[in-house]
Amino acid sequence: MRVKYHRYTGFILGLFILAVLVLVPGNLTAEATGTEKDQTQSSKTKKTVKSGTTKYKGEPGNFVFHEADLKHVLLFFAKTYKLNIVIDPDISGKVTCRLINVPWDQALDLILKQHGLALIEEKKSFRTRKLKKN
Repeated sequence: MRVKYHRYTGFILGLFILAVLVLVPGNLTAEATGTEKDQTQSSKTKKTVKSGTTKYKGEPGNFVFHEADLKHVLLFFAKTYKLNIVIDPDISGKVTCRLINVPWDQALDLILKQHGLALIEEKKSFRTRKLKKN
C-alpha cells in the first residue's frame, strides 16, 4: 500500500522545523535528566561566567541559528530579553551558530563581534555600531 503525500508536505515540514529552531528561545528548552544533586550544582554555576575580562550575568540558554538574518537575530534577543535596541540600517549579514548553555549576553556579544559590531548603551536603550578596524 502506497501513501501519497501532497507535493509540498516536505517543504512545509522543513519550514515548521526551521521556525521552531529560530523562534523558540533557547532557555525554553530543558533537559529532564540528572539528579537533584546535579541540578543544585548547576544552579550554583549560573551566577557569573567570566570570559577574559568581561563578566556575563545573563541566564544560560541554547541558541541555534542557521543562515538567519542578522537583524532578525538582534530583534530576537531584544524581544526575548526585553531590550530597547536601535539597529543601524547599514548592518546586514547572516548568522549561523550553535551555542549550548551559554549566557544570553555572551551569545549576543559573540554574534556581534563575529560581524564586527558592538552594542552601545545609551540611558535605557542600546544601539549597534561597527567596530573600528585597527
